[in-house]
Amino acid sequence: MIKLGNRRLAMIGCGNEGHRLYRRLSDQGICLDYVADNIREGYFWGKKIYRPADLLKEKPFFLISSDKFYETFKTQLISFGLVEFEDFIKGNAYNRIIVGFNANCYATIYSNILNSCTEFTDKYYIYENRPFYIIKEGQWSDVYLNNIDICITQDIEDTERNHFFSEKYVRGKLKSEAKVIIVPNLVGFGRLFYPQYGAINEKSRDDANDNGYFKYSDRIIDENVNNNRSTGQIYERIINEDVFDPKELDKTRDEIVKLFYDREKKWDIPILDDIMSLLHTDQVFYDPYHPTNIIFSIIGKRLLEILGIHNAKIRPSMSFVHDEMPVYPEVAKQLELNWWNDRQEIRKNSVLKFCKTMTLYEYIQEYIQWCYERNKSC
Repeated sequence: MIKLGNRRLAMIGCGNEGHRLYRRLSDQGICLDYVADNIREGYFWGKKIYRPADLLKEKPFFLISSDKFYETFKTQLISFGLVEFEDFIKGNAYNRIIVGFNANCYATIYSNILNSCTEFTDKYYIYENRPFYIIKEGQWSDVYLNNIDICITQDIEDTERNHFFSEKYVRGKLKSEAKVIIVPNLVGFGRLFYPQYGAINEKSRDDANDNGYFKYSDRIIDENVNNNRSTGQIYERIINEDVFDPKELDKTRDEIVKLFYDREKKWDIPILDDIMSLLHTDQVFYDPYHPTNIIFSIIGKRLLEILGIHNAKIRPSMSFVHDEMPVYPEVAKQLELNWWNDRQEIRKNSVLKFCKTMTLYEYIQEYIQWCYERNKSC
């Protein structure tokens, strides 16, 4: 938590979010000395509204009420020579335990789950949950890392590419009393269910959608298209023939399971036993990289338990279903996926179905249309 010392407290932003922040602080017995806004004038809850620049001589600590427009206010205050955490922070973080993520895209759904729990939001505030690979500066700022109370990180290896986001580097920048929680990173485990995955699908890229509608290439479909087979012929081969080498499937399964059980030793939240048990009755991955919410919810509840919140009610409102791939019948048989059937419904953003479900046949049809026929001239 941020400690002010003898500095006075000012809030910027007197809109709806400002009203919510003011009421929360009042309920906690915290009084604002000043309020400021770039547009509004007059009074706010009996206090005169100033322009932010007019308060600089008072040297208050600023709380920015709006998360939505935080970056705009942040830029303004930095232009005044102020420093984040030293002179201002997100208002919703004030008088709460500050949580920061150092993770891939999983950070967004972990945050979504945590924030769906009122016991969590009453006490904690997630200050940063952007996937580390989109941070333009190439690393978290030292002042940010030194001011978070809890760092939820993945076991990111210290490589040349990821050095500044590695668990080792980040841990070294935290304040001594900060708590570190290492959460599962299951990227790649889903290859167990989708051995047809080849790579990120370059044929799918589109100006309007960076990854297109079929982000992950399907090497079985690609090979058959290159052999001039039709949608119907490809479907029949997948359903009725052995498109994979059974020995290779077994080898891949054993290698993936061993690799991740070795990695799990570093995690504060075990999950692999749950996955290996649940996979027979429930779909546990959407694609090679992203688990379903069944798995994320288990991890989320265990994370909340580490934070002292037990028997939490969570209501995740997002998922990674948008790039779902089909499970092939051979894989379903090998892994004893009792939930699978040949009428499986694949949920994804598709050209024809527009987010509705697709059968395996429709998936093959649309994959071919999007990746191979879309750019053909009429």
